[in-house]
Amino acid sequence: MKGTPSPQPNLRRLNYIVAVADYGSISNAAGRLHVSQPAISAAIKDCEHAFGFRIFMRNPAQGVSVTPNGRAFVSRAKRLLEDAREFQAQAMGMSTVPTGRLEVRCLTTLAPVIMPTLIEGLGEDYPDISIQLHEGDLGEVIDLLKSGVVEVAITYDIYRDPAVVFRNLLKVTPHACLSARDPLATQPSVSLAQLAERDMVALDFPATDDYILNLFRQKGLEPNVRYRTKSAEMMRSLIGAGAGFSIFMFRPISDRAFDDSPLVHLPIRGRLPQTRVVLASARQLIATRIVDAFSAECEKRISQGNILKQFVVNPA
Repeated sequence: MKGTPSPQPNLRRLNYIVAVADYGSISNAAGRLHVSQPAISAAIKDCEHAFGFRIFMRNPAQGVSVTPNGRAFVSRAKRLLEDAREFQAQAMGMSTVPTGRLEVRCLTTLAPVIMPTLIEGLGEDYPDISIQLHEGDLGEVIDLLKSGVVEVAITYDIYRDPAVVFRNLLKVTPHACLSARDPLATQPSVSLAQLAERDMVALDFPATDDYILNLFRQKGLEPNVRYRTKSAEMMRSLIGAGAGFSIFMFRPISDRAFDDSPLVHLPIRGRLPQTRVVLASARQLIATRIVDAFSAECEKRISQGNILKQFVVNPA
């Protein structure tokens, strides 16, 4: 005897599931969509039954998390929903401007340099796209991409993973930041050997820390790390107070620490590896028009527009 056919995932059910993935819980999605929680729960159950796998893992205290199969499902559902909206808009003679919410992760130290301008530019070109911004260190950025929590990320290419695709945006070279009172501050550039004789203030992010320390170790040097902090502003304040030097990729416009102590940013002599600012996405991601629009904005403002040139210290 034939069994009862499984309910098929119509666009309404797909919309409910995408909302749960975007907002992290059934209750949040219900509030955003102005529908009942049981209706969304039923849609999830129907689709999971139809496809034979779990889309979400339920945790009463923490909402829901998307399963590996669910990430692929949600990615395809987003593209299908966008295609449906475009078809409707074209049928009605309307424009097809991308609209919706995009989850973006950015490296903590990059975010204040890059994201404000990107968000401003995206708002001008695509006013109906909403950016949900997350910050974190290199490892967190990659983990959230792979888990499907965020769709795209802006980071450095110094933490590679085969499950993540990197699109080059800009090359940068590390430079030294010192107190203006440091005798080296009067030089046009400094060497790693000179810096290794001083105390260092390090950024307390594992992958970033490894990259910076390796700059010295490749030259047979070992820096004396005296302080570690997760805050770039704290680094600058400690440097301004004479606690040591540090290595940065970008410099603020102001050459003052938080307490108004004067700082200098100097190129480092010798051949140093260049680092790339990249747009990263999970290899399994099916790009939506919103992702395509964000990628185009990154290319336009970072790669072509070179909005970051004022924050870069050129090599010696």
